Amino acid sequence: MISKAKTAYLFIVLCAKVLSQEESSKQWTVSWNAPILSGTSGYGSEALSFLLGLNRTLSSSSTNTTTPPLHEWKIAAGLAHGDSIDWDYFNSLSPNLRDFLVEAGANQIRLSDPERTIVVCHSEPGAWSVPTPMYQSGSPCPPPLPPGSGSKKKWHAVIGRTMFETDRLP
Repeated sequence: MISKAKTAYLFIVLCAKVLSQEESSKQWTVSWNAPILSGTSGYGSEALSFLLGLNRTLSSSSTNTTTPPLHEWKIAAGLAHGDSIDWDYFNSLSPNLRDFLVEAGANQIRLSDPERTIVVCHSEPGAWSVPTPMYQSGSPCPPPLPPGSGSKKKWHAVIGRTMFETDRLP
């Protein structure tokens, strides 16, 4: 079985292979949007696993001198997509994890190059903005384009990720 970290990395590698005809010297951003800070969300805990595994894998590949990364990647995160923030949960996290999430959230606010950003909407589909969400949440997905990016610009790719669980078959 492939771990969530490896699955997330394979996802990014596939995206990078698609992008390999493009300039590899520029930085790419993956913007992962999920109810990461809701505390009790299955979507949030799964997304956090993906983000941490992706960060660990990208960090180790950037220090690997024998196999350079296909692209430079930055991780951004919409931490309240699909649900509200549970501050007690956030405060219960380790300082290193809080720092990582604060940095990823700040990267989300600073998104500036939509054409070099892959957006992942990881929640139940009613929270996605396709074309508009069924309800409002803490951070919309896909996020609004950065100011000044022009009306013709769009995110390089927008990917929906959902799951459904059951305790029986119909």
